[in-house]
Amino acid sequence: MADKKFATAEIVDGRPVAKVREHTVTMKDGEPTPVDLLLVSLGGCATLTLQAIMEKKRLPVESIAVDIEGTYAEERPPRLETISMAFRVKSPGLDQRELDATLELSERYCPVHQTLHGGTEITVTGEVIS
Repeated sequence: MADKKFATAEIVDGRPVAKVREHTVTMKDGEPTPVDLLLVSLGGCATLTLQAIMEKKRLPVESIAVDIEGTYAEERPPRLETISMAFRVKSPGLDQRELDATLELSERYCPVHQTLHGGTEITVTGEVIS
C-alpha cells in the first residue's frame, strides 16, 4: 500500500485553520492564504528534491533559495494559471549547464510538482453532522 499523507482544514472562529501532522497554521487577515501555502509546499518540496539530487551527484550545496510566484487565470473558476520558480543555488564548481540538468531531474522527482502538473484525481464527499 502506498504511503498516505494526512492533513485537515477547518474554519475555527471564522478563520481557516490547516493542520498537518502535529503542526497547526491559523490563517488571519494579511497572513498566508491556502494558495500561498500551496506555493510554499511546491517551493519547499522542489528545494528539498534539488538538494537531495545534488548530494547524490556529489555536488556541494552551500545554499539553495527559490522565489515562487503564481498568476491567477482571468476566467472562472478561480485557479492559478501559471506558477514560476526561480532558483538561486550556491555550489562551488557548479555551472549553468549542470544546474539546468539537475533542475530538470528535480521537476521529475518532486512529488508536489508532479501532483500539480499531472492529472491527480480528487474525490470530494460530504457528511451532515449535528
